Amino acid sequence: MRVKADKDSANLARLRQASRGVNQATAGVVASTKSGKSQIEEKDSMDFSSMTLTQIKRQEMDSQVRVLELENQLQKERQKLGELRKKHYKLAGVAEGWDEDAAE
Repeated sequence: MRVKADKDSANLARLRQASRGVNQATAGVVASTKSGKSQIEEKDSMDFSSMTLTQIKRQEMDSQVRVLELENQLQKERQKLGELRKKHYKLAGVAEGWDEDAAE
């Protein structure tokens, strides 16, 4: 929302200064939050010192399952990408006047 005010107005100058202060404070809060979050994630994900052998083995198995799931997702996405590229190539060829049978 824009407000009409004299560009030399003292109130406008104070408002701009307050706005800059709010923006700087907001940026500080966001940066601090991101920093704290990343420190917590790093600590949580890599601190195994207090875990028992059973807990570590459980974490190891959970991690291996997650790796396999991600590899499966990656393989499916690569197949999808390949099919999209084939279809794109075929449609681009037809648009250029290539023989549709030759593109298959």
